[in-house]
Amino acid sequence: QCPAGSACSGSSIAAYTAGSYSTTGASACTVCPAGYSCATPSSAPTACTAGSYSVAGGGTCLPCGPGYACADPTQLPTACAVGTYANTTTAATCTACPTGFTCADPRLA
Repeated sequence: QCPAGSACSGSSIAAYTAGSYSTTGASACTVCPAGYSCATPSSAPTACTAGSYSVAGGGTCLPCGPGYACADPTQLPTACAVGTYANTTTAATCTACPTGFTCADPRLA
């Protein structure tokens, strides 16, 4: 049986490639799906938390960054629109500027 975190072909065993995973008995490594982390190649992927994202095959959840929101962890960050901001690295949504204020820089509040 092929060990977790490896790909097997016949009698040869190969370690997983970065951005992929395999569970016990799998004959091949599977590309880590978008929106998931595959930090442990021998375990099933773990969903990215709100305010972070990952691309397919990336294997690591990344923070959105100031001025961006990550409502969907399977998609690249979205820049905050004019009149909104996100001043943290883990924003799931952009926040409207307070009444009477302008947000010239969407990374600051």
